Amino acid sequence: MTAPLLALEGVAAAYGRTPVLFGVDLTVPAGEVVALMGRNGMGKTTTVRTIMGLMPATAGRVVWRGRDLAGLAPHRIAHLGLGLVPEGRRVFPTLTVRETLVATARPPAPGSATGEPWTLDRVHGLFPRLAERADSLGGQLSGGEQQMLAIGRALMTNPALLILDEATEGLAPVIRDQIWAVLGRLKAEGLSILVIDKTVSALARVADRMAILEKGRVVWTGTPAALLAAPDVQHRHLGV
Repeated sequence: MTAPLLALEGVAAAYGRTPVLFGVDLTVPAGEVVALMGRNGMGKTTTVRTIMGLMPATAGRVVWRGRDLAGLAPHRIAHLGLGLVPEGRRVFPTLTVRETLVATARPPAPGSATGEPWTLDRVHGLFPRLAERADSLGGQLSGGEQQMLAIGRALMTNPALLILDEATEGLAPVIRDQIWAVLGRLKAEGLSILVIDKTVSALARVADRMAILEKGRVVWTGTPAALLAAPDVQHRHLGV
C-alpha cells in the first residue's frame, strides 16, 4: 500500500497539565478529502495545532510523507506543503486583499505539485469576489470574504495538503454553499484536504472518509455513506 500523505499515530497532546488528545490515529491519503468531526471542545482544533507544530505532541507521532514532524517549527512544517485555513480566519486587518495573497505566495514544496501552481489569477478565478475587493483592507471584509481570503492565502502557498479548521462556521448559507463548491473543485483537481466542520450533509458530498472525535479520542471512522446510514452514531456523537 502507498503510505498516506499525513498520518497521526497515537497522538496525545495537553495544555499544561491538562490532557486534551488521547492516542489519536488519523490518516489523510494523497488525493483524498478527510473530514474530522465532533462537538465543540472535543479536540479538533488541538489536533490541527498539533499537526502544524503549534503545540507539541506529548506522545505518538505526526508523520508527513514518512517523516516525523516532531521538533519542527510551524513555518518549517508549512513549507513542507501543509496549508492551513485557521479557525476564525485570522486575516491581516491592515493589509489589502492583494497584499495578503502576494505576501504569502511561494512555489510548491519539492514533490508537492498536484497540478497547475496557484497564482493570483487562479485564486481570483476561484473567488472572483477577491478580485473585486483587491484593494480593500482585510479588516474591511465581511466574514465570508475573509474566509475566501483565508483559503486563497493558503492556496497561494501551493500546498500538497489543505487544512480547514471550521470551514463554514458563522457564514451565511449562500457563502457556505460557495465554500463547499470550491472544496469540490479543489478535490476534483486532486488536492488533498483535511476539513473540520459540523455539516454532515455538506461534508458527505466532498469527503472520501470521515472521522469523529469525542473527548480527545477518535470514536468512529468510515465512509460518508456509512455515517449517513447511521443516525444513531450522528445523534450519539454529533447531536447537541
